[in-house]
Amino acid sequence: MAASKMKNLRKRGDVWYGSVHVDGRTVERALSKDRREAQRMLRELRRDLRLRPPPVAKQLDELADLTVREALEEVNRRRRLLPNPPKTVDDEAKRLADHVYPVIGDVPLLELRARHLVALARVLREKVSEHTRQPLAANTQANIWGVVVTYLKAEERRLRRELEVTWQSPADLLEPRERPRAVRRPRGYFRRDEVEALISDHRIPLYRRVLWHGLFGTGMRLSEFTGLQHGDVDWSAEPLSRILLRRQRARSGAGWQPLKEDKHGVGITREVPVHPSLAAALRAWRSGPEGWVLHYTRFPTDEDYLVPRITDPSKPLSQGSVYRWLQQDCATVGATGRAVHCTRNTFITLVDQDAPELRHVAKGITHSVAGDAQDGYRRSEWLQRCAVMQAFRLGEKPVAEVVALPLAAGDRPGKNLASEENIAKIPTKRARMRVQ
Repeated sequence: MAASKMKNLRKRGDVWYGSVHVDGRTVERALSKDRREAQRMLRELRRDLRLRPPPVAKQLDELADLTVREALEEVNRRRRLLPNPPKTVDDEAKRLADHVYPVIGDVPLLELRARHLVALARVLREKVSEHTRQPLAANTQANIWGVVVTYLKAEERRLRRELEVTWQSPADLLEPRERPRAVRRPRGYFRRDEVEALISDHRIPLYRRVLWHGLFGTGMRLSEFTGLQHGDVDWSAEPLSRILLRRQRARSGAGWQPLKEDKHGVGITREVPVHPSLAAALRAWRSGPEGWVLHYTRFPTDEDYLVPRITDPSKPLSQGSVYRWLQQDCATVGATGRAVHCTRNTFITLVDQDAPELRHVAKGITHSVAGDAQDGYRRSEWLQRCAVMQAFRLGEKPVAEVVALPLAAGDRPGKNLASEENIAKIPTKRARMRVQ
């Protein structure tokens, strides 16, 4: 074949691809493994595309009136209809409604330009959060920007595929300095003596000491631990008991979803060894005279939550309650009040101090690590995780040793989130509902 006729054919691997230029755009298709057959299919493809009628005028008229709000809402609706919709689809809709639509929502999509997105980025930098009364964090701005870029790209693909309209998202035209960028922020963690005080001080109710013991002793996210049931604890495992973690609470607060690392919804289960100290605390909570029976007047079943609401064992703990409890209990023992997620940072930090040589194994306790076909045959990985947990120095202190803790160097009383003044400012759920 002459070179002039072969210029629109390209071989990738064993397959020939053909490209055709129509109406200022390039259409490329996989044709055949045979060169002569690919040439014939390319001629048919060229003829079909050139004879194809233009898009319906009605669709083009509707597209001219399409606003950014309508386009992005349609993208969100389609993402919800996917076989495995993204877990963040609700958060994405809320970010767009709160931060994007008020700025560029009424702009016609085909008239959206880079200057509009530059203005959006400037508004995000200057915007003050209604909850914290502080400017939006850099990572919050980056998350909002990421949703905008993803949705505009999805709409660009839809227009090209369904309406054959060539439109380019202006997000690609912005300079890096004009886009919001995520930053790595240091995460705080509790000192070891603060952890021991929170799980040992008898001024703290038993069910809350078990809750702190579970969060500090497993490194789980709060959304993961609050979904655990008594049946998820395998007491027969060796050399340590294990927790079979299969789900976590949905971001919307209603229902449950697969683990965060389970991006394809295939049902990942994370096996978490139970620290000997945590195992003793769970047994005391499950069958001790001051445990479950005292609060709910019966023994728990496998379907009951491990640490449910104190007023209703059929419901999981709310994140707002756990946050308030942590600030109150930190004030009780004299610890620096921190966010609940800092319990996860604390586990990772203390385990790294106690077993630095097993750092690569410890990651499998807090995060689901992608495996291979041989994972089902490995026994050494579970034994190594148990070795990490056995090396982790975590335990309750005798009652006589529990005293109020001094603040760490650099932690001024004004910085302490658990001060009485700050605890009083934490809104209750009913107060937040009144504000909304």
